[in-house]
Amino acid sequence: MDISRRNFLKGAVGVASLLTIPGSESALGATVDSPSGATDSAELLTAEALLPKFGPRSGVFCVTDCSSVDKDWRPDAGRVERMVEALLVGFTKTSRVEEAWGHIIPELRPTSRIAIKVNCINPKLPSHPEVTLSLASTLIKAGVKDNNIIIWDRLEGNVIEGLSRCGYTINTSREGIRCLAVATNGVGFDGKNLLHVPSVKKSFPVTRIISEMCDFMVNVSVLKDHGISGVTVSMKNFYGAIPLWNEFALMDVKRMHQNHGSPQIAELYNNSIIRDKVRLNVCDALLACYDGGPNGRPQWAQHQLMASTDPVALDSIGLRIIEAKRLEAGLPPATVKAGYIEAATRLGLGHMEPQKIEFKEAVLN
Repeated sequence: MDISRRNFLKGAVGVASLLTIPGSESALGATVDSPSGATDSAELLTAEALLPKFGPRSGVFCVTDCSSVDKDWRPDAGRVERMVEALLVGFTKTSRVEEAWGHIIPELRPTSRIAIKVNCINPKLPSHPEVTLSLASTLIKAGVKDNNIIIWDRLEGNVIEGLSRCGYTINTSREGIRCLAVATNGVGFDGKNLLHVPSVKKSFPVTRIISEMCDFMVNVSVLKDHGISGVTVSMKNFYGAIPLWNEFALMDVKRMHQNHGSPQIAELYNNSIIRDKVRLNVCDALLACYDGGPNGRPQWAQHQLMASTDPVALDSIGLRIIEAKRLEAGLPPATVKAGYIEAATRLGLGHMEPQKIEFKEAVLN
């Protein structure tokens, strides 16, 4: 089925409010050239067109910059830094990033320890270092000591995946922003703090990065489809916090992915040590993938960063964007596999209903 974006937008039930900041202009309808070899038209599909405007319940803020990646889909660090700052002040309705972090983490102190969870399972489509390091830079502006910031994921890096494969530099020293993996020597898992997943009757040790090495977390996911769970955005990012891919964990991998990961993804996130420590969820949607995820190549440039304190709202918006691209491509819907989002709603983790989400966008020029 070939449905154009214009026809799809005609069928949308409404639009959310578009917040235009000084020096910005609307990017609706913008078209972006694909790098050599890409097959998708790479037409920008903003979530603003997919969600109706209703009262403020769960806020999701989006920043769009159609120059954020170049013709070869490489992020422009300067423009991304500008996007991150606009994202934080726009989401919190403040004027400076220092104020923004004070709203997001009222308890924030110079001695606060912040762990930034990234997604480095796919070097072709990771949480981009340009995004993560810009977030870390704003935390430093807000007074956090640089060495109290940890950027982390499951592996340091191998031939397939990991932090170093995605452009990060491992730093275990006492100087500068640290970059660690769960697999880094001396990190590992905390057998005294278990994450309970009732549906599979299993408890998993959590990485010490969460239980012992941080006070608060920022969760930086990627806009991707997932062959098992439909999409992988905020909540599934914490599968990297438990020993699923260790040498003897094959049965645990199967358990945590049965029934498309529902309700396991939601149940894992619902553990207080994750749920309460995550103070901001950010979706890196500079590039995105609607088919072949989580390991597929990027298929279009979405040019966006999104933020919310509600992981369910952020995942549901990501699902809607991916679903629209799949519809255009004539692919089966991903929604039928993404039952974990509804399960998360039942657990009280957030809102998935469009009428309970307030979506706002700033477009930078």
